[in-house]
Amino acid sequence: MNMIKFAVCLSISVVIVALSCNVVPASGKKAIDPAVLYENKCSICHAIERSKSKKKSEKGWRKTVIRMKKNGAPISDAEVEIIIRHLADNYGK
Repeated sequence: MNMIKFAVCLSISVVIVALSCNVVPASGKKAIDPAVLYENKCSICHAIERSKSKKKSEKGWRKTVIRMKKNGAPISDAEVEIIIRHLADNYGK
């Protein structure tokens, strides 16, 4: 009986840890939250308030985000597009 309780507790713990680490089951993709992606990636190099205080068109944000990527920001091409869309939607002219 103790082994069953242990196995159940262990299984629940693994699920909780996996969810907290954003581990995605092989059966499907986890949706990316644009705001979280933006804040996690952009705050690596500067305060997030810096970009939140700006108002730019989508073209302006595209130029900025691509420049950041060229300067070494750790963002993929797919993430670039998500971040640009988020910035344009929330901090656009």
